Amino acid sequence: MHSLLAGLMGENASLELLSVELDERQAQLDKSDLFFRLDDDAYGESADTAQAGSSRQSISVLRSEPLKVLPSRGNRDSPDPYFWMDSRNVLILIAEMTSVLINSDPARAHVYRRNFNSLNARASRLDRGLEYGYRDLQGASAVLYHDVLQYFEQAYALKTSSVLLSSGQREVDVAELVQARQQLLKGEAVCLLVDASKPAAQQELLLQGTDARLGRLDVTGTSFPAGADLYFELMKYNTREIKRCLGREDGIGEDAELPLASNTEVKSGRFMLTDHDGNLFSDSDMRGNYHLVNFGYTYCPDICPTSLMVLGRVISLLGERAESLRYYFITVDPGRDSAQRLKQYVSYFSPSLTGLTGSEAMIDRVAKRFKVKYEKQVDPSADPDRYAVDHSTGIYLMAPDGEFVTRFAYSFSAEQIVEKLGAHLRSGDS
Repeated sequence: MHSLLAGLMGENASLELLSVELDERQAQLDKSDLFFRLDDDAYGESADTAQAGSSRQSISVLRSEPLKVLPSRGNRDSPDPYFWMDSRNVLILIAEMTSVLINSDPARAHVYRRNFNSLNARASRLDRGLEYGYRDLQGASAVLYHDVLQYFEQAYALKTSSVLLSSGQREVDVAELVQARQQLLKGEAVCLLVDASKPAAQQELLLQGTDARLGRLDVTGTSFPAGADLYFELMKYNTREIKRCLGREDGIGEDAELPLASNTEVKSGRFMLTDHDGNLFSDSDMRGNYHLVNFGYTYCPDICPTSLMVLGRVISLLGERAESLRYYFITVDPGRDSAQRLKQYVSYFSPSLTGLTGSEAMIDRVAKRFKVKYEKQVDPSADPDRYAVDHSTGIYLMAPDGEFVTRFAYSFSAEQIVEKLGAHLRSGDS
């Protein structure tokens, strides 16, 4: 949070990290105008301390509604505090922080907006780089000593075979330790990831006699100097360490900020689906107009609704120009997403949206054409019908001849998409 605020407030801002010592911390609070904290419960922050001083505004980040905050794996009633390990959360947080700063200090609103544009662009590049860079991690599995990568698992389909210490847990369960060692011995997991800032007493025992690699993570930035670059250096370091540990050192590499996909992202090919009115729909129907295509599923808790809200906003912003495009939402969960369910679902976001479904084989064929990866995630202890589906994100722009033009990453705002669409529509790019 300090790193992101440093980027938003600029070099001359009065910005302090809270001291650990209670008396020093209270003195810092007494002279502050704004106090950003993770949450009262997450790190034992006293509510009295947080609210001390009548004129101070106190912001609890984990209580921000737009953020995707996961429950702790060890205690479903408390939050997993490592939300910044999903770069999409950081894009949301930057916008939230900017709004708070502008409302609190309107005289410097132009500074905060300017810094937001710069920081948001940098975070968006990082987000795209992470999404592309982690695509090749499918199949490789790791043992987590400390449970600090749950957001990575959800955002980038990182596979973990065991988690030894959940948030708040003090000692490793013996049965789980034995299971994790067997996974490493048999090669079912190729990597042991630890948080370098925390003790890992059984680390050597787990690795002894195995071919597994050790990855040392820094998820709180303790090894980097404080400042606006810290978050980006932290994410790049952890990415390199995870990929190295999994034996996948190619990919996003040192920079971690990649351009959008080229037009080799999507392949030509025939496919056939069913639209939400029960009519057959094929690749030949993607002719004559520009098309925006998004993949997801109706039971998706966060990413899909957000993407479709953006798409609906795009349609609204385009105004009369919206008639020159067609808009599709293709399910990756055909087992649950019937045509009727899709019709009701997409209508929430825009009457211009058409839902598309089909058999598993049909969905697999069109997903391969768009190079969309998706995988059902079933919890053996839960209701078998209540599963999640990990899938690629983004909105694809297809030209009137049915060929791929570009892909707008999940981090793109509706305004950014409309701006880029304008260039394509004016040029007739195909």
